[in-house]
Amino acid sequence: DPELPRTAISRHLERFRDRDIARAWLTLHQELALALLVALGRWPSDWPLLPGQERLMLPAATGGAISIVWTPDAGSLDPPDGIARRRTRIRRMVKEARCQGGAPTATALARALDVDPRTIRRDLGLTA
Repeated sequence: DPELPRTAISRHLERFRDRDIARAWLTLHQELALALLVALGRWPSDWPLLPGQERLMLPAATGGAISIVWTPDAGSLDPPDGIARRRTRIRRMVKEARCQGGAPTATALARALDVDPRTIRRDLGLTA
């Protein structure tokens, strides 16, 4: 049950009176936190965003719009090479958005990664 680690981590984060310290703890355990994002299907609202994360509105897979959290820059978890790094980020962001019920667009991905939407469409064709 993915709620069990989420509950345990939330209890741990509550011990920190300072949100910056809680954010630092999550950053140290970023790989676990990003895996929980996918497992839970949402970023818990009581967790501070990690460095490199963004909250935004995307079209919902079922219609309308939905607020999601995704990670355009996972820092040292991303490959150092430019093209491999961008494609890794695209795959991660698409996965994060979809698990939260979002339908990521090439425009939203391009804006987050500061590239042209055509680059995103080309990379999605190569990495899908």
